[in-house]
Amino acid sequence: MEPILLIADNAHSMLIGAIMLSLNRLKELLDYDPLTGVFVCLIPRRGGYGGRGLDVGDIAGCLHLKGYWVIGIDGTEYKAHRLAWFYIYGVWPAFQIDHLDHDKTNNRIANLRDVTQFLNQQNIILARKKNSSGFLGVHFHKRSGKYVAQIRVSGEGKFLGYFETAKEAHAAYMAEKQIHHSFHG
Repeated sequence: MEPILLIADNAHSMLIGAIMLSLNRLKELLDYDPLTGVFVCLIPRRGGYGGRGLDVGDIAGCLHLKGYWVIGIDGTEYKAHRLAWFYIYGVWPAFQIDHLDHDKTNNRIANLRDVTQFLNQQNIILARKKNSSGFLGVHFHKRSGKYVAQIRVSGEGKFLGYFETAKEAHAAYMAEKQIHHSFHG
């Protein structure tokens, strides 16, 4: 079977012009256990990550710097959670794959969900590294000397109030998140 050329502009699937991996090729090279989320080699592989080869039954791939498990196939690096979706459902995910338990290495099929970026953003539970308060939905307001809680609802920012501590502001944020976000942590 000829590889399929991807023509859709979906940055989460593959790059435009990249040759899309076929399901037959994936299943020829790897076996996936949906209960553990682990891919293993079905045929010996030369080279690979770090120049070491892989034997039949070895776990395929390695941990990427961003915390996701990645697997190299025919010169292209794939995120294991996207391969898992493809392996089980026979189609590439239409959007982003959300890890329900927030563990980027837990690729059990029951832990994966194909969602839009908007819904995936609702499942964030940790503040970004540049957030000085250390809490999601909270920042320090210098003029008032208090912490501010706010949340995005339907694309609009919603002010939740000023608080004495970052912890109090975060509690207000999380209470509001429970109301408005369907994939809250």
